[in-house]
Amino acid sequence: MKKIFLFAIIASLSMSAMSQSMKEIEKMVVLQKFDQAKTLIDQFLAVPANAEKADGWYYKGRIYNVLGNDTSLSSAAKFNMKEQAFDAFKKYQDLDQKQELLDDEKHHSFLELYAAFYDIGAARYNTQDPAGSHQAFKKALEVEELIVKNNYKYSEIEFGAFDTTLVMNVAVTADQAKNRAAAIPYFKMIADRGIGGASNQQSYEIVIDYLTKQGDTTQAVAYIDKARKVYPTNALWDDLEVKLSSGNQSVMFAKYEDLIAKNPKSFPLAYNYAVEIYNSLYGSKGEAPKDEMAAKNKLTEILNIAVANDEGHDAQSLLTNHLYNVFADYNQEYNKLGTAAANAKKKAEVKKLMDAAGDAAIVPAKAVIKAVEAMPEITNREKAQKKTIYGFLVDIYSIKGDAKTSADYEALRKAVVMQ
Repeated sequence: MKKIFLFAIIASLSMSAMSQSMKEIEKMVVLQKFDQAKTLIDQFLAVPANAEKADGWYYKGRIYNVLGNDTSLSSAAKFNMKEQAFDAFKKYQDLDQKQELLDDEKHHSFLELYAAFYDIGAARYNTQDPAGSHQAFKKALEVEELIVKNNYKYSEIEFGAFDTTLVMNVAVTADQAKNRAAAIPYFKMIADRGIGGASNQQSYEIVIDYLTKQGDTTQAVAYIDKARKVYPTNALWDDLEVKLSSGNQSVMFAKYEDLIAKNPKSFPLAYNYAVEIYNSLYGSKGEAPKDEMAAKNKLTEILNIAVANDEGHDAQSLLTNHLYNVFADYNQEYNKLGTAAANAKKKAEVKKLMDAAGDAAIVPAKAVIKAVEAMPEITNREKAQKKTIYGFLVDIYSIKGDAKTSADYEALRKAVVMQ
């Protein structure tokens, strides 16, 4: 019994000391002597028994929050003070379900923390510190999410259910800090909600690019579908979907066929498909087609679709190159047949095909020259293009036996002066 009585006396004295200590801390806060209050609250919470008392954590939050406003502090020190204040307030909430102290101040400590973290994030961004800016904006978002979750209301500002601007700040700063893995969850927040607008399109693009590089084709396609719903007229999504199958030519070509059937007026789809076929036929890289003639015919078909939807002359230029190559291939085959009588019939057939290919090439060739000449300013790129096409026409008319027209185009070719 004596031992129990002694324990009760000790406990009573301890409680009294704790109460006295809290009153002293409260007094320092009222007197705005926050440096002294910090020393007292740190000592108070260093005692294990006190660390389980809610009020101590509330006052630590109050004290550290105020001290974090000291303009003489470095950005890192301010952030540290504000972060400890936030953690202290959350600890208080965990220990006191009633949260009367926060209710009394109408939860303004959280509003102050939100504003402080946001300002630190903006200041760090303006000093080219994206990693530090990301850290602060992320913490501002955590505070805002707590405010929204608890339905705290303020006359100064109204928080919506989702802060697109702040989430984008968190994402972009992480990305600029070359930490895409940290940025992706926030870009996904925007894409998952189907948020549109020109400034938010990058969220979809970055998520798709990240998932593609991670080899997660299923998820990449899922986000391409999300992007299409928000930006239905943007051909980029088709291009990105095709690139997912770029490692397998037959799969990629099948994807192009499927997408072009769904979007027959899409210039980028048709043109990019044409470039892939062109490179497989005439380039040094890539898989050569199993049926060369079928590939050439397909290229002509797809290029005609591209030409019909091209506001410029890129498709016409590629069509000219392709048809000239067809013409040149027939000419080479024709010459190989020689003068033997046994080959006369075959030569006649090849010549007919060669002439038809030449005539076909002349049409887009002249269209490209007309388009280039109509440009207000012709760059060296267009001049080189024009010179090359004049050379094609020189060859075609010469082989067709029209020496005069060939000479005329040769003169035009020589007149093109590069600067």
